[in-house]
Amino acid sequence: MTNFNKGENRNQLLLLPPSISQYIDDKHLAKIILKILDKLDLSEIERTYSIIGRKAYCPKIMLSLLIYGYSTGTVSSRDIELACKESLPCKFLSAGLTPSHKSISEFRRLNLEIIRDKFKDVVLLAIKLGLARLGKTKISIDGTKIRANASSKNTKDVEGLLKLHSKIEKEVDKLLAEAEKMDNKEDLLERAEKRNKKIKAAKNSLLSIEEALQELRAEKEAIKKNFLDRGKTITKKIAQKIEKKKINITDIEAAFMKERKGCTTTCYNAQASVDEDSQIILAVDVVNEPNDQNQLINMVNRTKKIVGNSISEVKADSGYNSIKNLKGVSKLCDEYYINDSNINKINNEKYKFNKVNFKYDKEENIYICPCGKKLYFEKEYKKDGTLVSAYRGKECLTCPFREECIKSKSKSICKTIIRQKDEDIIEENRAKLMTEEGRKKYVKRMHTVEPIFGDIKHNKGFKQFLLRGLEKVKGEFSLLCMSYNIKKIAKFVKKKGLEILENLNLNWEMA
Repeated sequence: MTNFNKGENRNQLLLLPPSISQYIDDKHLAKIILKILDKLDLSEIERTYSIIGRKAYCPKIMLSLLIYGYSTGTVSSRDIELACKESLPCKFLSAGLTPSHKSISEFRRLNLEIIRDKFKDVVLLAIKLGLARLGKTKISIDGTKIRANASSKNTKDVEGLLKLHSKIEKEVDKLLAEAEKMDNKEDLLERAEKRNKKIKAAKNSLLSIEEALQELRAEKEAIKKNFLDRGKTITKKIAQKIEKKKINITDIEAAFMKERKGCTTTCYNAQASVDEDSQIILAVDVVNEPNDQNQLINMVNRTKKIVGNSISEVKADSGYNSIKNLKGVSKLCDEYYINDSNINKINNEKYKFNKVNFKYDKEENIYICPCGKKLYFEKEYKKDGTLVSAYRGKECLTCPFREECIKSKSKSICKTIIRQKDEDIIEENRAKLMTEEGRKKYVKRMHTVEPIFGDIKHNKGFKQFLLRGLEKVKGEFSLLCMSYNIKKIAKFVKKKGLEILENLNLNWEMA
């Protein structure tokens, strides 16, 4: 008969039960989280509680549960509540307490602003440990779309909102009419309560639609004003685009965005600035703008507030590439590598007559086409509020590649190229990226920031925010990224030894 090791009798009573701590290794993530929280000043959260009334759950316990949950992919308050009953690490963190999902959810909601500040403290802790460094910091910046806690079906334009408002109004009228008839027949109380709940829910929906309508109309007026303030003309095409603008009823601050797979849904655009050497997230933000054009300077400045003024290199993808961004970032760092989507068109036969393959001669102020013919300066004017120069060819009529080169529907006689003011900075950045050294430096970006989003979305399964509204979403993303950093610190501490954390003396004045 096989001799199995069956362990202890599960029903055996113990005179001196072992502590929960004995079941968890000293280098376990849960224990390191508590050691890290011991180093953080949580008095700001503690001051929000009253000394009167029933005792509240300790903020350190609640924050440790959230950090552990977001570090391991358990972000729902209900799942965290269940983990406190079933998971040894969570039992250890909660000291045997079982806070309800409502208590966990309320703690998260009420302390988001303070949690955003604690994100900065965790970054400084990583710097103090030597995991990240101050001075000559190399950062990579990127954004990712994370779905809002709102159904895309509730994203509508003005016409759609008005139709839905009319439909719900009719439903309310119908329910009220039924209520009057049934009351006359002495309807049962239970059925009356259900009907009243439906009426209340419908009226709340009407209020949400009215709020969304007001917000959408204000947004559309703001867009029009912005165009006019910048001296741009609102063309028929732009006017139609503004008119078709949509808003989500559930979360009016979320926006319709295209995800990587091409699916358009209600999202937020989450931004991260990551240290190239350690993969520690240095700065975060969340915006409701679909593209990254306005985020480069914002993210560099956020990073500088934490790591100081010495940023050695900034790397970002082509979504951040613009004259305004390149001019701005050049003043904030020593070197930058912002990808250019036109690089693949250079010396590409398919794009032979694309503007990128026309060489600009600054001294003569002319363009030279791939066939060696010259395009001369013609005029300078403002296009959509931006100063541009027009260059036109004079030998196009005799060029054998004329039809291949000039594909404009306007049937222009000669090739015309438009050059923006300060376009030199775009060309300089492009030339830098095409060097061997430039390519090697830029490639590091893909191994710095993109794996973090992969870990957050695919390993931890965080593909949708739990909270609604831009400010709350900013707080939740800070909590998520702080948890990622703490897990990174825990891995570092395991390797270097627990004493490196225990003996750490933090001086928060460095912030």
